[in-house]
Amino acid sequence: TSVKLELTDAGAQEGSLTFYSTKPLAVVKAENCEIASVESAGENLWQVNLTGRQFGTKQIVLLSVQ
Repeated sequence: TSVKLELTDAGAQEGSLTFYSTKPLAVVKAENCEIASVESAGENLWQVNLTGRQFGTKQIVLLSVQ
């Protein structure tokens, strides 16, 4: 029913994550980053676009499955 990701402070400040889900994903919350959007990327694929990742701290992304 949910997805929780913990990202390290390494890597790009912006980027996207791709998930497979037969049901839509929705944003619950983000810590130390922003979720710019959650978009359909084709059949059962969802693209989560991140911005504003902060260096020196981990980022947490929490999504729910609708």
